[in-house]
Amino acid sequence: MKKLLWMVVFFPAVSFALNFPGAGGSRLRVPVQSFSEMKFGEVVKQKYDFSCGSAALASLLSHHYNMPMTEAKVFEEMFKFGDKKKIEEQGFSMLDMKNFLARRGLKADGFELGRDDIVELGMPAIALVNYSGYNHFVIVKGVMDDKVLVGDPALGLHIMSADDFDKSSNGIFLFVRDKVDLAKAGFNKVKDWEHSAPDAPSRMALMQRLPHLTDLMLPSEYDY
Repeated sequence: MKKLLWMVVFFPAVSFALNFPGAGGSRLRVPVQSFSEMKFGEVVKQKYDFSCGSAALASLLSHHYNMPMTEAKVFEEMFKFGDKKKIEEQGFSMLDMKNFLARRGLKADGFELGRDDIVELGMPAIALVNYSGYNHFVIVKGVMDDKVLVGDPALGLHIMSADDFDKSSNGIFLFVRDKVDLAKAGFNKVKDWEHSAPDAPSRMALMQRLPHLTDLMLPSEYDY
């Protein structure tokens, strides 16, 4: 048991395979994913402190709408077609995301909703949350009882208590209004819940992950 814990602590991001004896003297090779890999299995991990918006949108398209997209592609295009001065001062907004989706034939809008409304809609959405003074775009990938499943570009999949999520969210959610059946099929997936982490370390982890975030990189919470 101690050896197993040591492996988890010191090799958190390593993929490997276990070999087991098989029939007739053969061996079975079973791939094993690290917990870190599972958390980012359906979330695009942001590469820069200020790219949570482009990573969140890339995650939404890649893993909920069968439209593979990279963080870099979203970032470059939103900057190209957006208000460059405003983006440099405030970061990307939901309006930039809406326009990006429109160029791909997807209609999207921001709605001020409560958690019960999201449960009723049963669709993933991009939300703006505030962690200890830092604005951050995430994806709401599921809601169950008093828990919210969050796809976070900085932290991967993790679970927040409904109360904590409500306190951190500004209540505005960006929904894609097309391909509804596809979106509903990817909401509240059992696999995502199983691969998520509890919320306890999330704020501390985000502060460690984004140590250089400044007010100049905060996404605008009112542009949607």
